[in-house]
Amino acid sequence: MDTFNNFLADLEKLTEKGVLGFYNCIEVTEIFALNRDDRKVINVITHLVYENVAGPEFEKERYLNRRNDLNIPSLKKWYFGIKRYYISLESIKVTFEKLINNRIWNSCKESILTCDYKFNPYKFIPSDTFNSNVINNLLKNNFFGGSYLIEFEDKNKHELSFLLDNPSLLQELSSKIYALIPLKIASVSDKLGGVLVQIPVNIIRTNVQLLSNNEDLHCKIIWHPESLKREIFVSFKNIDQDSNIDSYYSTMLNSQQNEIFYPSKYDSPYEMTIWDPLHKVLLYATHPSSFIRTISLSMRAINDRSRIIPLKDASFDKIPLYSPHNSIIGGRENHAKKWSSIRIYRSEREQLLHEKKFIQYNAKGKFKETERSRALNDIRSLINSYGENGIWLWDPYLNGNDLLETLFYNTCMNSKMRAITSSKYQSGLFIDNVGEVSDAKYDNDSFARLSTLPAQTLLGLNIEVRKPFANYGWGFHDRFLIFPYTDNEPVAWSIGTSINSIGKEHHILQKVSDAQLIADAFEELWRAIQHPDCLVWSTYGRK
Repeated sequence: MDTFNNFLADLEKLTEKGVLGFYNCIEVTEIFALNRDDRKVINVITHLVYENVAGPEFEKERYLNRRNDLNIPSLKKWYFGIKRYYISLESIKVTFEKLINNRIWNSCKESILTCDYKFNPYKFIPSDTFNSNVINNLLKNNFFGGSYLIEFEDKNKHELSFLLDNPSLLQELSSKIYALIPLKIASVSDKLGGVLVQIPVNIIRTNVQLLSNNEDLHCKIIWHPESLKREIFVSFKNIDQDSNIDSYYSTMLNSQQNEIFYPSKYDSPYEMTIWDPLHKVLLYATHPSSFIRTISLSMRAINDRSRIIPLKDASFDKIPLYSPHNSIIGGRENHAKKWSSIRIYRSEREQLLHEKKFIQYNAKGKFKETERSRALNDIRSLINSYGENGIWLWDPYLNGNDLLETLFYNTCMNSKMRAITSSKYQSGLFIDNVGEVSDAKYDNDSFARLSTLPAQTLLGLNIEVRKPFANYGWGFHDRFLIFPYTDNEPVAWSIGTSINSIGKEHHILQKVSDAQLIADAFEELWRAIQHPDCLVWSTYGRK
C-alpha cells in the first residue's frame, strides 16, 4: 500500500491543474509480445503520456501495426503488436492500484497478469540539445521544456530473455517498431518490460537568444495562456569542457516579469533551470546548450574528368573526382578551446576502450563473393568519409591490385595517401602470418602493372607505397586503415585481415580506441623506411 500511496502523491503533485500544464486524458501505447503457443501476452514496454486533446474517445483501442509488420522470422512463436488508446484522468488510479497491489494490468478492460514491478519516484527528463538523452528515445515529443517521468521497472526481465539474450533480434524488432512509431527500444533495453508515465511540462516556454556581443544571453518566458502566472526562480551557468563553472547567475522573477539578461563571461555551453518555489517543482531545465557562432563550409568542385578503374571482367568503374574548398563563416577559432577539446577527446577514449564498434564479415565462412563485395564497399565508404586530407594503409600482404580496389576509389583529388607493405617472401614464395610457405607468390609485378594503367585511371592520385628492407624498418603483422588528418585527431580501423582476403573468410572491421597511437606507430615505421630500396611504387615515378 505504501508504494501505491507514494505513486498517488507523486501523480497528484505533478498533474494538479495549472502546475505543469493542463491535461484532459492519458494516451496509452502498449508494445506487447504474444506467445502463439499458450496465447500469453507479455509487456515489452508500456508508455502513458498526459495529453490535452480535443474529444478523446476513452477505452477505444486501435492497432498501429498490420499483421506482419513486426514479424521476426527467427522468432516464429512470437507475435508482436502495438496498441494505443486513451484513458481518463480518473481511471489511472484504479489502473495502477490493480497493477501495484494485484499485478494486474487493465488493457482496455482486458486483464493481463504482470511481473512484480519496482516503483521509481519521479525524475525530470530535459529535452535534447547537442547532448542527447537516451531516455528521450522512449518519450513522446519531449522537445521543449522537458517532462517528468514516473517508472515502474521490471527488475528481472525473465519473460523477455528471448529478446535480451539475442541483441541482433532486439535491434531488428526495434527498427521495425521505429518505422511505425518514434520509439527506439534497443537503445534503452534496461527499460524493457516496464511501465512509464510521462507528464510533459507545458505551463511555460522559453526563448533564449544570443546577444550581439556573442556572449550575453537574453531569455524570454512565455506562460500558457490559461496559466496563473507566479514567481519563479531562474538560474544560468556556463560549464567548460573540464566541467568547471565559468559563470553563474540567478534571479527571482515576479509574476509580472517575463525576461532576463544573463551576463555570460565565456562562450562555453550554458545550462538553465526554472524553479517554481510555490509548488516546489522544476518547470524547465536544459542539458548543456550553445549557439552556432561559426560555420565551416566544405565545397567540392567537381572535376571535368573521371578516374577509370578497369575490372577483371573487362568492364570498368567510373569514379567522379572533386577538389575540396573549405572556408569558415563567423567568429575566429578559439584555439584554447580547440586544444582543450582534443585533450578531452583523448581522456574519453580511454574510458570507452570496451565499447567496440565493429562490422563482422562471413561469420559462417560462406558467401565469399557477396561478403567480399560488402567489405570492399565498407572500406571505400570509410575512405570517402574520412580520407579527404590523407589515408594511410598498413597491410603486410598488400599488393597492387589491393590498391586498385581501395585507395584508387578515393574521390578527393590529390589526397595524400601512403601504404606500407612488407617483404615476406623467399625465392618468390609468400610466407604467411604463421611462418609457413604459402602457394601464393609475392606479387611485385602487380605494383609495376599499376604504372602501365592509362592516365585517366591515375588521375588525381597521390600515392606512395613503401616496405621494410634489410636494416630499414621492421616486420609487422596487424592491418590498419588510418585517417591521420580529420577535424580533431586521427581515426583508424583495424581491418582484421589483409585487403586481398577481406570478406572471403571471417574477420572483423573494428574502429580502434586510440587512433593517435596507431598513427604514431605508422609514422615511426614510415620514417625508418625512407630509403630508395624501400620504395615499392608511387604515382610520381619510382626512382
